[in-house]
Amino acid sequence: MQTSQLPIVANPAIHADELYSADAAELQNFFDLNSEYFLICHGEPARPDEAATELELKIPDGLACNRQWFIGFREQGVGLIAVEHIIQDLFIEGVWHIGLLILEGCRHGKGDAQLIYAATEHWAVTQGARWLRIGVVTDNLRAKRFWESQGFAKVCERRGVAMGLKKNTIITMIKTLSGTTIPQYLELVERDRT
Repeated sequence: MQTSQLPIVANPAIHADELYSADAAELQNFFDLNSEYFLICHGEPARPDEAATELELKIPDGLACNRQWFIGFREQGVGLIAVEHIIQDLFIEGVWHIGLLILEGCRHGKGDAQLIYAATEHWAVTQGARWLRIGVVTDNLRAKRFWESQGFAKVCERRGVAMGLKKNTIITMIKTLSGTTIPQYLELVERDRT
């Protein structure tokens, strides 16, 4: 089992743990109890094997990365309150991609997402991130507003992306870090120029 420093959330009751295949049942239960993301983005609840598949940490053919984490954020006495998939050095060194961030539904609008994201951004910067990247389904308006409020900007969109029962339009958003710019990013990552 590999270990590495993970994001440290400003709320001391919330801690981050890396999730592995042995955690699939707990993650599946979290997905089942927090189905809003799947209903919006996939048009159906999480599949019965959703957690096991997510924990395989596969990225699409033709893409490369340095490292991936599937992180569970737990609150003392409560259990999982959020999960996050992070990809380090996607396409090029310094691009960190947030593949997934799901917060327990009852915590929406209470500041927990901001705390978790702030911890993730700080952690990524300390590990060499120069840009943060995320793909947001256009039908997920709450997520789009959240990422915009965190300083992310749209660089491109892809139409007809199959997810579950749906074909979605995905907005690729970037946040610059450490004095970088979006034009610098686009110069290096051809895929996101269109």
